[in-house]
Amino acid sequence: MKKLISLVIATSTLISSYWTINIQNRKDVPTEDNKQIVLSEESVAETIHIFQPTGLETEQFKDGFSFDLQKKMIEVRSDLFFQNFKNELAAKEAKKLADQQAKIAEEEKKAEASVTQKKTSTQINKPAASPVKTSTTTKPASSTAEKVSPKPAPAPAPAPAPAPAPAPAPAPAPEAVNTTTSSFDYLSSVEKEILTVTNRYRSENGLAPLTWDSSLYSSARSHSALMFTTNTFKHTTKYNVGENIYMLASGDKSKYTAEFIVAKWMNSEGHRANILNPKATRMGAGVVFGQQYFAKYNRNLPTIYATQHFK
Repeated sequence: MKKLISLVIATSTLISSYWTINIQNRKDVPTEDNKQIVLSEESVAETIHIFQPTGLETEQFKDGFSFDLQKKMIEVRSDLFFQNFKNELAAKEAKKLADQQAKIAEEEKKAEASVTQKKTSTQINKPAASPVKTSTTTKPASSTAEKVSPKPAPAPAPAPAPAPAPAPAPAPAPEAVNTTTSSFDYLSSVEKEILTVTNRYRSENGLAPLTWDSSLYSSARSHSALMFTTNTFKHTTKYNVGENIYMLASGDKSKYTAEFIVAKWMNSEGHRANILNPKATRMGAGVVFGQQYFAKYNRNLPTIYATQHFK
């Protein structure tokens, strides 16, 4: 009995010692969470990745302007593609047209050759006129044999004389062309109407109306007359003024009106700027009309010149 008790106690002591040593060893070993990993500078440098965004590539200029280079290159390539495409289409159309013209010319040539061949064949196959045969008749035998001569052919009837062709009527004498252009008239009503139409356009754009100025009126008339008599169309540097000029050679009188003339000026950037100049306060206009000689056509044409001066 004593031996059994001693064995149990010894076994318990051995088990307790084993668990105590095992627990102590676990406390001495560091856990994964408490591990500290120290990296060298070289390894740290190797693990750094610099992020560089891809996509838009822009070109920056000194004045701050920039544009999308990639997008610009796409646009340039697209323009070149479509330009080449249009050039190819134009070349194909030109070749097609040339082929059609060559085919038409060849057909016309064949038709002319066929007509010529038919005419030649007709002339070759035309029958020649047969010679007139003359026969002799003999009377019955008599005491005196005589030879009978042939009867003469009847004379052809005379052809009627052709009626004389009527004499052509004499061509009318050409209209006299005046190669010097010096005669003209001033269109006073159009000149004053130009002021009215001009002020209407200024009012529509929130600007004060212009007043009529006699000195600008005189300079505008003088320049219109100069352009007409010298057959030139150009601005003048003689007067220190803002200037609009207009010229038209036409028989359409609806184009001689102030409404038409000022509308033409308003459709031109420089002339429109003069009309809508907020600093301008006065104006004058000069309009002349007459028959002007044009060497290109060798004839006189109804022509109008207009000048508008501002200050």
